[in-house]
Amino acid sequence: MKNASSSRFQLPAQEADDETGWELVSWELRMLVIRLRRTGSKKRPFFRVVVTDSRAARDSSFVEVLGHYNPRTKPETLELSRDRLDHWIKAGAVPSDTVRTLVARMPPAAAEPAAASTAS
Repeated sequence: MKNASSSRFQLPAQEADDETGWELVSWELRMLVIRLRRTGSKKRPFFRVVVTDSRAARDSSFVEVLGHYNPRTKPETLELSRDRLDHWIKAGAVPSDTVRTLVARMPPAAAEPAAASTAS
């Protein structure tokens, strides 16, 4: 996990306006996305699910790793921290189409046994 105090996340610059005495705050807005980052070797794909700046390259810096996805296993596996995923979505991060599809196809494992026990 990267340090949240890196240069990408800066507090707003504050300047005092001489005429009114009000402080001017300029925010640098960055859109965060949740997407896959490839980490596997050649011909052996393996992906990490990461939160990153939308302008960053696919395999460049990231804010947080939420989990991983392995398409080579049968069936394919998705290990994901659902509470952190919900946290980032509430904070405004937008999941990519691929991540949204993977999350929809792989429901939380804890919810399946609970639903089965209440139906009995």
